Amino acid sequence: MPGIVVGSAEVIAVFGLTLYFRRVLYDVMQSAALVVLEKANLPPAQARAIGEAVEIELVAHLDQLATKLDLADLRAEIHGMRGELRAELHEMAGGLRSEIHGMRGELHAELHEMTGGLRSEIHGMRGELRAEIHEVKGGLRAEMHGMKAELVRWVFICILGQTAAVLAWATLVINHAAK
Repeated sequence: MPGIVVGSAEVIAVFGLTLYFRRVLYDVMQSAALVVLEKANLPPAQARAIGEAVEIELVAHLDQLATKLDLADLRAEIHGMRGELRAELHEMAGGLRSEIHGMRGELHAELHEMTGGLRSEIHGMRGELRAEIHEVKGGLRAEMHGMKAELVRWVFICILGQTAAVLAWATLVINHAAK
């Protein structure tokens, strides 16, 4: 397994144990194979030749065969790696969650700052608009006051002119009637 330091004595012991299991397996297979071949009515010399051929092939490929112990080791290693992977994924997910939470806070602060700035801008523009409206109102009032005075003067002049015209006509009518 990765991460475990094994001493040379332990390696030799495991290697010797593996060789012992291989020898036992060979002996069991050889005697069982010979029994099967002899039951097939093969001569003992031919049965031994076939057994030796199978043995040679088996020994040549024995290193490639997986034992139950090898499979158990692989399963344990896969299980350990799966746990490590889950831990890494959990750690990454936690990191991403905290990063997203931090970014959400930053965005919230920026939006709050922007809306505050926009509100103050709108408030300032509203004040400027009110000032301009008041200025325009004041200008219109002054202009209307000036027009009112001019209108009163013009109406007075018109009435005075009409009165003069009526008096002139009445004088003409009286002078004409007296003659």
